[in-house]
Amino acid sequence: MKTNLLKILPMSVLLLTGCFNKSISKEQFTEKLSEVKTHLLEQNSDITNVHMQTGLGVAVHYEYKEGEFYDYSSLGILGILSERNATWLEDGKYYHYHSSVGHRNAKVEEITKEQFDTYMAENKNTVITKLMEPVLEAEILNGEKPEQYLEVTNKYYEISKGVKLESKVKYQEPDKDDSSKMVDATKNYVFEFKNNLPTKYTYKTSNGSNTKYTYSYGNASFSKPTPSSDSSQA
Repeated sequence: MKTNLLKILPMSVLLLTGCFNKSISKEQFTEKLSEVKTHLLEQNSDITNVHMQTGLGVAVHYEYKEGEFYDYSSLGILGILSERNATWLEDGKYYHYHSSVGHRNAKVEEITKEQFDTYMAENKNTVITKLMEPVLEAEILNGEKPEQYLEVTNKYYEISKGVKLESKVKYQEPDKDDSSKMVDATKNYVFEFKNNLPTKYTYKTSNGSNTKYTYSYGNASFSKPTPSSDSSQA
C-alpha cells in the first residue's frame, strides 16, 4: 500500500501545485491571446488594483488602485531614485508629487478633485499601456516571422487559469570582439497570461542579459513620498 501511495504522490503534487502544463495548438493560444487583448482594451473596468515590477536591471514599479493612488518609481544605479510620480487621496484631500533627475527639490502638492481625476484617468491609461506590452510582443512572435529574426520557434501551453508561450528566436548581432562581423545570437521569451491578464514576461539573451517583468492584481501598495528621504524609496 505504501509503495502505491508513493507512486501516486508525485502526480498529485503536480496537479495540486499547478506545475503540470498541457501543450496546446497555436490556434488555441491565439484565441486566448485575443481574449486578453479585448479585455485590456475594451473590457477593462475591473482592472482597478495592479502591481507591476521589473525585477532585474533598473528596478521599476507601478502601483495603481482606482480612486486611491498611483505610484511610479524608477530606481537607478546604486539604489538612487531616478524618478517618482505619485498621485493619491488622503483624509479627503488630494495630492501629487513628481521628482526626477532634473527636479530633485520636488514638493508634495495639494491638488483639486478635478486635477486628481484627470491624473488618475491618465494613470490608468499608462497602466493599460504597460499591461499591453507583453500582449503585443507575444502577438508579434506568434504571427508571421518578423524580419529581424532568422528563426522563431514557439511552444504553447495551457496552465492554471491561463496560457503560456515559450518563444526562442535566432538573429544576428555584431561580434563583441569585432563589430565588423556578425554572429548568431538567441533570445528566449516566456509569456504567461492568467484570467485574461498578463502575469509574467521574461526574456534572456545568449549574451547573458536577463529581463523580467511581473504583474499581479489585488495587492497594490503605496507609501506617500517624504521628499527629504525620497532618494531611498522605491
